[in-house]
Amino acid sequence: MRKSLISIYSKVFVVLLSLLIASSVFAESGPMTHKPKGDNQPTKVDQMRDLMPDLIVSEISEDSAGNIIVKIKNIGKSGIKALEYERSSNQAFIELTIDGKSTKNMLATVDPQRALTHPNREINWNTGQKVWQDPADRKTEVIVRIDPSNQIQEKDKNNNESRKLFSRFIPVKSELIVKRIYRCGPNISFCMEFENKGNKEFKGNFAFDVDVIQFGVEVGSIVKGRNVMLRNSQGVIVAQISGSETQYNCRNVVIPANTTFSPTVLLCSFERIFAITPDIPEEGFDVLIRLLINEEGQSEKRPRFNFHITK
Repeated sequence: MRKSLISIYSKVFVVLLSLLIASSVFAESGPMTHKPKGDNQPTKVDQMRDLMPDLIVSEISEDSAGNIIVKIKNIGKSGIKALEYERSSNQAFIELTIDGKSTKNMLATVDPQRALTHPNREINWNTGQKVWQDPADRKTEVIVRIDPSNQIQEKDKNNNESRKLFSRFIPVKSELIVKRIYRCGPNISFCMEFENKGNKEFKGNFAFDVDVIQFGVEVGSIVKGRNVMLRNSQGVIVAQISGSETQYNCRNVVIPANTTFSPTVLLCSFERIFAITPDIPEEGFDVLIRLLINEEGQSEKRPRFNFHITK
């Protein structure tokens, strides 16, 4: 009797174990609980986001005039709403940062034609800002951020910023120019002021000629005291220009970078370049300065400078 009961219990245990295994298998592979393998299906939120606009900075560059040019493109499947251009307050803007200094530029100003209200459109925004704010700058960092205040609903807000580091090589050299010709002294006399516009000290000699031009015609050169006559529109002589008795030159001159230089008799053969008697004619005249520069370690240069003289 006892053996029969053990046998029955054993059979029941086997049956229960079989049912348990079968239910486990069914739970894993049955039609009610099966989960498809692979990527999850997109939700409605994902589908709505996929239809939004998406703005990026596609390029930051420099034009021939040195202005910063920014290309902004809408790579989304829809355009920006017109409301973003029309708000009187909280309007979307583009932030332009140049070497740490930022400006806000309204979307309506950056995109006046509203091209970005259409998908797959790109604009070229001339910022009006120069890459090189200082002639001595060698590097400039430009950062562009689209809609930093998050006024525009976009597919992706993580691609709204771009930056570019502009760099250039600036040769070290001097650059001597005639900065101006100005009236000096009690009589109608004129003096000159020079400038070293370069980033290197100028050291050497220079000389120059002075040509007088009236009515578009060269009427003479002021060389070693030679006088030049000025006429009115009727051709009548009305004034005379007299120059220095010696050649115009300066020797062993040292002019630091970005510094002006006014000639003195200690360094130059002149102080005033010419005088006019009795007065400057109403029509005025032009003065052409032809420099001859001999600088230590540099090849000879012959720049020209033109000035218009009036009363």
